[in-house]
Amino acid sequence: MERIVERYERYTYSQQKVSTDSEQENWCLEYPNLVARVELLQRNMRNYSGEDLDSLSSRELHSLEQQLESALKRIRTRKEKSLQDQNNLLAKQLREKKQQQTLEGQTQQEQEGLPQTQSTFRLPQPSPKLQRIPSLTIGLVPSTRLEMKKLAVQVGHPVPTPHSPMAPQPCEQMMANS
Repeated sequence: MERIVERYERYTYSQQKVSTDSEQENWCLEYPNLVARVELLQRNMRNYSGEDLDSLSSRELHSLEQQLESALKRIRTRKEKSLQDQNNLLAKQLREKKQQQTLEGQTQQEQEGLPQTQSTFRLPQPSPKLQRIPSLTIGLVPSTRLEMKKLAVQVGHPVPTPHSPMAPQPCEQMMANS
């Protein structure tokens, strides 16, 4: 029985020694391959950042350009999708807020006993007089006194008379007064 145990121990120990030896040989063979791969990746990173391009041929430069363009397209697509998702989320939040404000406005109107309207936000309607007032632009001068009187009446100002201080004066009279 002891012989069997000894043989078993020798066999397992020898197997462990053989496996560690083969692993070391494996690592020794793999190390140069890994070093070369790291150097290649570092060179590619420098090329992608625009460094060390002098050593590249025109075919390699063209390939690098295509890789960069496809990467840029993927980046833009992802950015566009992200912005679209954000836009959709904000639109949803806006709709929810509008619904909430509408509900709050309706409950407030019910509590106050006011009739419900379509919207709680209404702008005051401008008076018809203000809608007809021409804008102040250079060169827009009423051509006759009648037009000036109509304009003054629409705005609600007193109508100028020939002797009032608001009446237009000829240039000679203005120069004499000053």
